[in-house]
Amino acid sequence: MIGALGVGWKVWRAQWLSQPRLDALRSRLLTRTIAGAAALPFYQDMWRGVDSATVTDPTKLVSLPTITKADFRDRLDEITAPGFDENNTSVSYTSGSSGATMRLLHDLDSKQYYNAAWIRAHMAYGVKPHHRTAYFRFEAVSPGVTAKLRVFRNEFVPFTTGDEMMAHLRRIRPHVLGGYPSYLAELITMVPAEDLRSLGVRWVYAGAETMPAQLKWQLERIFDCPYVDMYGSTEFENMAFQCTHGTRHVSDDTMILEVVDDAGEPVGPGEVGDIVVTGLRNDAMPLIRYRIGDRGAWSDRPCECGRRFTVLPRLEGRTLEAVVTPSGRRYPVILLDEDLIHIETLFQFQVVQETIDTLTLNIVCAPGTEEETRVKAQKALVDVFEEPMNVTTKVVDSIPRSSGGKVKAIVPLPTRD
Repeated sequence: MIGALGVGWKVWRAQWLSQPRLDALRSRLLTRTIAGAAALPFYQDMWRGVDSATVTDPTKLVSLPTITKADFRDRLDEITAPGFDENNTSVSYTSGSSGATMRLLHDLDSKQYYNAAWIRAHMAYGVKPHHRTAYFRFEAVSPGVTAKLRVFRNEFVPFTTGDEMMAHLRRIRPHVLGGYPSYLAELITMVPAEDLRSLGVRWVYAGAETMPAQLKWQLERIFDCPYVDMYGSTEFENMAFQCTHGTRHVSDDTMILEVVDDAGEPVGPGEVGDIVVTGLRNDAMPLIRYRIGDRGAWSDRPCECGRRFTVLPRLEGRTLEAVVTPSGRRYPVILLDEDLIHIETLFQFQVVQETIDTLTLNIVCAPGTEEETRVKAQKALVDVFEEPMNVTTKVVDSIPRSSGGKVKAIVPLPTRD
């Protein structure tokens, strides 16, 4: 337990390091990670003809190829370091957009660091050790050291009926309410707004799925408190967090995040590209220049909070999670809900692309407003596009989930092999 507290202090201090000291830390971690990966068959194959020993700082990562989950899905033994297996690591599974599961291993030291980074992420927007969190998810998270210390209490709420969930929430008396956006979207349709507001929640956070701006606005309105975005993944745990200034900071002490074009070349600040991540902590299964499947943009403008971690002002969600029109233009969620956000009776939506110019808009709305909301939502979506698109709007009770318990805001056209 003393060791865990020591790790917690290191994690907290890392965000306040001077730029030279942060750069030195990242270079040291990267050099060690590259050396370990270079001994693995998978990377020996991928890096053939490249001198990986020259990759000693983040700017030199561009000399290495990017990888995707498909590259190593069937080569997990070749990307796992000797001495590590399911008996001495933390095992997790990711489903991704395809729904096919894949086993991931994290060495126990890295898992401890990641857990502390999650606590740091919540403290960054104002959470204190005595605050209680209630969260909705497809399954409970295993309790850690903080549960034994009875600090940063984090309690799972089963998603059942509105009355049962409110009974749990009244018992917990949470300062923070969190979970997948889709669970929160269903919650606000099942429980009256005045009952939810009576809980006195101070913050609402969400992650794991793309958060439409319209749902964010609804949550802030109903709970009368700020919404906080958490960007994370099974592969790298907490990847970015928001401070009290509303700035999204990358966890620079656990990973190197690049924003690149299709060729893997870095793009400039403010330019949207694919997010590529290199883990700096996991010795069991190192992931180097991994295309995680999200898109975003970074900024070179520092935050007033004083943290020197990379700023990530824009996230567009999954790379494939976008409507593509006949002209080839991509419309991610961040563009689709620019007009939908103003419809107060619209609680949740999902856009299914049936053909290149045909969409189905599934909506969940306030009871008694079905036809009015359907008409407004259909017009708002049609007006987004700069070319003709056929839109059919359907009112549904809920949006279906994938095998991993998540909901896609956009179901794109199937990709061709």
